[in-house]
Amino acid sequence: LNGTSTSDAPALVHTTEVIIPRTIVDEVKKKYFTLKGYCYNTDVSFSHSDSKSKQFAKMTLSAELEGDLHRALEYLNTELTQMCLLAGAPMTSIGVYKDLGFLGGELSSDDSRFLFLSGRRSSSKTTTECSEDLRSSTFAKSFEEANRCSIWVQAEEDMGRVSHNRIINEANPNKPRKIFFGVAPSRLQVLWGYLKTRILDLTRGVQFLHLGSDRIYQRALLEPIKKNGRPGTNNYFFDFVQKTSGASVRIDSITGSSHLRIDGGDASQGGEAGSRAVNEKIDVAEELISLQIELLRDHHIRKQRWGFGRDWALLLDSDHVNRNKNNNPSSPKIGEGASGSTSTHQDVSTTHAAASKPTSTADSLRLSDPRAVGTACLEISEIVTGAGLSEKVAAHACIIFYRYINLLLPSHANDNSLNTSFKLRDIQLASLFIANKSQKVVKWKRLEAVLEHAYRVFYPGSFFNPESEEAKNWERRVIKAEKTVLSALNYDVFWPGVDWVINAVVGTKAMAEPLAENAMALALSGHVLAAGPVLWLKYGPKYAFAAIAGFLSIDIEPLFPALSLQPLTVSHAAELIYQTCQALSKVKKSVVLQSKHELFSDSNISLMGMNIQQVQKDCVTYISKHQGAQTIDDSKFVSSPAYKEISERAKLRCVFRGVRSDKIEEKILPVLGKICFESKCTIRFSDGMLEGTNDIVLEGSWKALSIAEQLLCFVASLPAPVPFEQSVAQNAMLYSALAGVHAPQHDLKPPGDNDNVIKQVKIQPGLLDMKKIDGKHGWYGTFDDSSETPYDAGWKTCVAAYAPQEHLDLAGLRWWVPHQYGPSLSGSLCEIFSSPKLINHDSVDMRALALLAQSFAGGYSRLQAKYPALASFLSGPEGEEAQESDRSVVAISLQRWPPEKIEMKERSTSGQNMQMGYSVAALQEMQLLHQLHFLIPSPQGHPNFILPLAIALDSESSNEDEKESSAAPGS
Repeated sequence: LNGTSTSDAPALVHTTEVIIPRTIVDEVKKKYFTLKGYCYNTDVSFSHSDSKSKQFAKMTLSAELEGDLHRALEYLNTELTQMCLLAGAPMTSIGVYKDLGFLGGELSSDDSRFLFLSGRRSSSKTTTECSEDLRSSTFAKSFEEANRCSIWVQAEEDMGRVSHNRIINEANPNKPRKIFFGVAPSRLQVLWGYLKTRILDLTRGVQFLHLGSDRIYQRALLEPIKKNGRPGTNNYFFDFVQKTSGASVRIDSITGSSHLRIDGGDASQGGEAGSRAVNEKIDVAEELISLQIELLRDHHIRKQRWGFGRDWALLLDSDHVNRNKNNNPSSPKIGEGASGSTSTHQDVSTTHAAASKPTSTADSLRLSDPRAVGTACLEISEIVTGAGLSEKVAAHACIIFYRYINLLLPSHANDNSLNTSFKLRDIQLASLFIANKSQKVVKWKRLEAVLEHAYRVFYPGSFFNPESEEAKNWERRVIKAEKTVLSALNYDVFWPGVDWVINAVVGTKAMAEPLAENAMALALSGHVLAAGPVLWLKYGPKYAFAAIAGFLSIDIEPLFPALSLQPLTVSHAAELIYQTCQALSKVKKSVVLQSKHELFSDSNISLMGMNIQQVQKDCVTYISKHQGAQTIDDSKFVSSPAYKEISERAKLRCVFRGVRSDKIEEKILPVLGKICFESKCTIRFSDGMLEGTNDIVLEGSWKALSIAEQLLCFVASLPAPVPFEQSVAQNAMLYSALAGVHAPQHDLKPPGDNDNVIKQVKIQPGLLDMKKIDGKHGWYGTFDDSSETPYDAGWKTCVAAYAPQEHLDLAGLRWWVPHQYGPSLSGSLCEIFSSPKLINHDSVDMRALALLAQSFAGGYSRLQAKYPALASFLSGPEGEEAQESDRSVVAISLQRWPPEKIEMKERSTSGQNMQMGYSVAALQEMQLLHQLHFLIPSPQGHPNFILPLAIALDSESSNEDEKESSAAPGS
């Protein structure tokens, strides 16, 4: 096929090879003559696999006519696939049988390493595997996902066989490598052509930038820049990159959306100087793309909720926790291709700097069996019921439990490293104790009460003595486990709850309130809580609620628009619940763990299977009825109509139209950050309809708009703004007059802001170090260094302080840093208003680009580390100027957490009973604020309450003195 042919034969003979998994080799040998008989005009024979592990067998096919060979391969593919299905052969993550493939062709050893391995070997590689682990290659992984196939290359350690007491055909550095594809034979030539094309591109010096999780910004990178019809050559961002760097950029057609193809020219021509010039173009192009993605990330994350904590739904989605066990919470940054000659690696994907070799909690606790986790959740639910607490406490405890066991911890951290001496029940009770203390629906239960009810569940019929040595030992373990859970999760233990689901369905009249509360109570029962982290961390309670409503034969069609649900995800959530109930029905449980609801009883599992078919049917019916409708956005904020109205009031808009650009540059841009901070108003810029003018768009509450309007009119003597809707209409009329009757109809759309929010995963919840925060000098130096007196600002309960921008960047709080440039409505690099201007008279100012990157990075030294190619366009500052360049501080407000009086009161009551553990008041305050702000679908949450952004810990006092870095809409 694409293999070798005999040159000395009188007729051309086409040959190819097929690898067969060991699990079906015996079955193939039994049917060998039958298989061979149906391969007409084709010679089929077994050949040496040259494998030390003998995990696969190899067959060789040869035929004079290529058509006969193709028909034989198609027949064998059908038969071998059926054999694998009957034998239950293992499959890859994309649904292809492992070690089953057809030969695509041969690559030289250098080309193979160049294409796949990128000079790296997987640390998890074992000598018992017969194929190379290509998961470390971003190209191989993306290629397999985009083309729905598997790539199989025999491992070097596995090559060779024993013949006459000696090993022959072992691997050597120059031995060619055969590439097999797990795919239908009809697609072999196409896939092999893709690989050959990629090798030719790499040889020319083309770089491929791996986007990783940043591929969500691909559509934004492809959108037109100039939407208002003003003349300009940079109509698209990639056009701007090509004009600026000289390298052309486009989406890689082979791997789909995961890679960008950057072509700076032929590096094989012009010798070393030519190769250096090509690499310089590519370096500039890569840094421009990286800067644009960071600007887009910053633009969209400022539209998300700002509260403390990670977004676990996107976190699990980016790490594919449901596909593998490698649950790394750090999403990969944009890849960086190494610069050099044609031997340069294809692509290198990087992760955040804080990542190191992780230790899996699930592995150390031996939680490979999901039934152990399911039983643990059942026990948590039963303990909560026995203690008289709400079922929401059980759900909160299971959320904390799932977060902990699915989080990868850095092995170099001392306090955050996993203590393997903990038992599973210690983590259960620690999670439950934290959730119990965080709620204020009923009075929280002290540790002795929690342990007493847990003892009844763990050991039915036994008596618990709180004064016994066993109880004291249990107390110490649970308190120690609580500290470990809080430290490992960086205090990200707060949960928005489920009230927002009830408010949304009742407010939109999708379901009656009593019926909704009953369905939610059942969704928070032990069997549903045991459905796993995919349901409760990735999908969330709204999908568990919808699935249970379907099980109860409730009409779920109104729930799809009310909760912004994806029908296929609802179907999968129902499957997860059903599979969990099936697994738990086979586990021997005590009487106390038996389900109190007939839906989850062991005798009704078959009835539940019929219900799930109805749920899936309802989902398919909804999809078929709404095929032409707009696709439901699952990431859209969900809230009740009343809370949405509060959110809309915080997003009022007005605009100053036609402001001269020189006035903005001289008077507004130097004080832009201070105006935004004082007013809590979002200020963005767009091109005006006339050359040399810009529109200034204000967004915020009426109070924020009034303050920002007053300040802008004062510093720049501007006329009163107009409402944004009126501005759009007037701009449309003006544009129609300017465009004329000959303008294309699709270009007559007035400029406007796209309200769609690209939700970016929050990697860090926001944990700061008090040693890096200066609370002695207030906000002095955060906006204008000309001020000689410190700012005396803040509230009665807050302290004005500042923190370095670099520290906020590392804590995931880059979006809190004030802009030093004029952000655009779309987040596009080419529409940003900066001084000096990026694009002036249709030419790009590289120094202005470098200054913009420096302000975004937070100093010249960090610019050199993150954008070295752009840094080369600036002369490095020296002495005091260099220190001032890197001194970028941001104003924050500190509030004691918990308040000092409450902390003294809690400490005074300690010693009377079992330990309290972490402060109850601190946990309750953060939990209530977290729930309150989550109800309002806007970045700043509820306008009348302080919004907690981060937690600052005093590391020198062993986390005993905690403070909360917070800011309110009035700060």
